[in-house]
Parts: sequence; structure tokens; C-alpha cells
Amino acid sequence: MSFYPKLPNELKLKVWESAIEDPAIHHFKLMLPNVDYTQKMSIEPITGADASKGSAQNDPSPWRDYWNLSAVDHLSRLVMGPIENRLTLWMTDKRKLEQKAQRQRPEGEAPLLRYGERATIDAARDLVRFKFIGTDLDVESLSNDDNRHLLRGIRRVAFDWSVDAGHGKSNWLIRPFDCVGDGHRHAGQLHCHYSVCKFLALFEDLETFYFIIKVTKGEINMRWLTEHENQLRWGPEVGGIDFSTPTRRKKAPQIIEETMTFFREAAKANDLDVFRDKKRTYYEVREEDTQRLVTHTALWKLLEKLEDRWKARLLVRTRQNTNGLTAKRVQQPKFKALVYAV
Repeated sequence: MSFYPKLPNELKLKVWESAIEDPAIHHFKLMLPNVDYTQKMSIEPITGADASKGSAQNDPSPWRDYWNLSAVDHLSRLVMGPIENRLTLWMTDKRKLEQKAQRQRPEGEAPLLRYGERATIDAARDLVRFKFIGTDLDVESLSNDDNRHLLRGIRRVAFDWSVDAGHGKSNWLIRPFDCVGDGHRHAGQLHCHYSVCKFLALFEDLETFYFIIKVTKGEINMRWLTEHENQLRWGPEVGGIDFSTPTRRKKAPQIIEETMTFFREAAKANDLDVFRDKKRTYYEVREEDTQRLVTHTALWKLLEKLEDRWKARLLVRTRQNTNGLTAKRVQQPKFKALVYAV
């Protein structure tokens, strides 16, 4: 970028704006407490709580790139968004940081954070995707001020609709929101809306919640596609879809690619949410779009139940300040779905 210093500020700003066009999705682990200790959660990067080269290479989250971009000059810092929207989700252990920097810093000065040692995002537009780490998620015991403070400032949050049990991460909770009874047992339900709603109430600034669906051959409803083959052929034209080959004869990669093409075009045509990390793109989907997915009925039934449950709870947040105890009705978040493919 030898030409960069010669550019006027207006063009420099456009360079940085083009570097991050779509909102980003950042991946983190939400560490659940051991039942024998204090019920306080913690957040760590998805590839581990360190700033090593290996962690940086394996983490698809863009926050590490934000760090590099923001270090160029005062204009590049705008890629991280306005100061009031910047949210630090994780910072490396201060003791380890001090040990690393003690030989290099002047006496009496605090050690500087280096690349990959703090995760700062633009909370106004970026999405935080959590994977749960631990043996159990007890919503009741997690409802405390420490955990609310930890999650404060996060406006957009996502959980996986289902977790692949074959990824080798045995400490990832496969079904964190199983129903625990209390008079509303839903044994066959993947996620209990009572439990999900209670947990989401910990996010005091929540504006939008997403379930993320991984599109695989098994997730695609081949029966629906076959039954609607002629209808789709003569419907609105979608580029990249081969109608000359019968659906049943298509290989898995082609089916997945065509399905994601449909979702991409639908998101573009309807101005839906789109998030990107360093490897993949995640598209918002509407109820009418997901008929081609196996989870279609269960997904939208649950999202509807979440909306109804949230309204029924009439959540009120109380806070102590200089004016005494104040009460404020918790804003009704939007409940949505995203899809992606590997």
C-alpha cells in the first residue's frame, strides 16, 4: 500500500469502508461454570484463550483482522465502528500479559495489548455466535449479576440449531436447552423455549437472536424439492440452478450449492441480514424460504413460541443508581434464523 499515504482522507476512508462491507460474525466459547463452584460464566475465543499463531489461523472470526486494520492510522480505526459501539468481549489474562511484556515496557507503565489479545467488535452491527462449553447449562443458577454484566452490550447473538456430535469436541454441549420439566416437559423438542427464553434474558441489550442452521445434504428436504420440481422450474428464475437434471440424480455438493444459491438470492432480493467471517457467509432466511429444509416446521414453531413466551413473561429490568431503584421493560427482541454451508 505504498500509494496509501498519498491519498486524500476521503479516499482513505473509502478504502477502509470497502475492507468490511457486511457485518461480521464472531465465534466464541461460552464457558459454563462447574456446579461445585460459583455460577459465573466466562468468554473465550473459539480456538482457545491465547494469542498464538495457531489460534489466529484456525479462528474464522474477523476480530483479529479488525485489530490489524485499526492499527494503521486514525482513519482505519473507523473499521471498528464508532467508539460508543465498540464492545470488548474478551481480553487475555492480565498476569500472562504482564509476564510477556515486563522485559520490554518502561518501568511503571502498564503492558500494552498486542494483536489477538483482546476481542473488540462493533456491537451495533456485528453478530456474536456462542458455543457452550461445560457439562450442564442450569439457567436458574446462571441468573445473576456477574453473568448479566459479562453479556452486557451484546445486541445480536446466535446459537447453533444443532451441534455436530462428530467434531471431536466432547466438552461442547450437544443439547444445551433440553427441557428440565417444571410442568412443561417437551421430551421430543430439540430446544425448550422456556429454557432458551430464560437464558436470553441474561442479555440485557439483546436486539436480535438467531438460530444458525448448517445446510448439509441431510438437512435438505429432498422429498419437498422433488415434489415441487416443476413448480420451481417455472417459478422466478434463480441463476446457478440446474433444472435439466432431475433432483434425485444430483450429487450432494450440487444440491447444497444450489440451495445456498437460492438463499443468497432471496437474502439479496429481500434485503435480509448477511454476516461474514473469514471462511463463510451466513444468510438470514424467512419462513417461506426454509420449506426446502428438514428443520422448517420445528424451527418456526420454536421461534413463534419464543416470541409468545417473551411477551408473556413481561420482563422488567431493575437497576440501582443515584436516583434510586429504577424499573424498565425489557425490549422485545427479534427472533430470526441464519443458514450457512461448509
